[in-house]
Amino acid sequence: MFDHQSGEFLYLEDTRIYYETTGTLQGHPIVLLHGGLGSLEDFSPIINMIPDSFHVIAMDMRGHGRSQLGAKPLTYQQYQADIQALIAHLGLKEYSLIGFSDGGIVAYRIASGNQAVKALITIGSQWRISLHDSSFDILAGVTPQMWIEMFPEAPKNTLRLTHKEISIDLLNLASLSGLISARQATHRT
Repeated sequence: MFDHQSGEFLYLEDTRIYYETTGTLQGHPIVLLHGGLGSLEDFSPIINMIPDSFHVIAMDMRGHGRSQLGAKPLTYQQYQADIQALIAHLGLKEYSLIGFSDGGIVAYRIASGNQAVKALITIGSQWRISLHDSSFDILAGVTPQMWIEMFPEAPKNTLRLTHKEISIDLLNLASLSGLISARQATHRT
């Protein structure tokens, strides 16, 4: 349980960031990122569901909980820089991210093109990227066959529409979605 009492502060250029850890120090790190107007205590209801074999890190983002606001504006870019400073301070070489709302948006930013992120879970978050974002290059090489090889146990969905059964292969749907997005982007320029 997070309590805002047992943590530490990371001192940055213009502020101090409060964080707490739980679990096994040698375990795989999971970084929890709360939403706007929240704090690390927002994860207290689920912390007991994460096995103790993980090393769980939760922080109060700049201007939230026990973290100071500092002089810099609150932006997703600034939150990202603060989180990455904490990750560097803790010496995390690989880690997973769980983000809620604004925390999820920042988690998307951190995970984009970052090989150190091994898993990403977001809740109530969205990701909008520019047409020149590096993730397009990363995803351009992903094929349905590669996806099947990486995730052989992935299920296929079946939907019922007006008494007709239609099987939808999620891989083909993802490919179609990418094609539609690329065509829409072409028409916008």
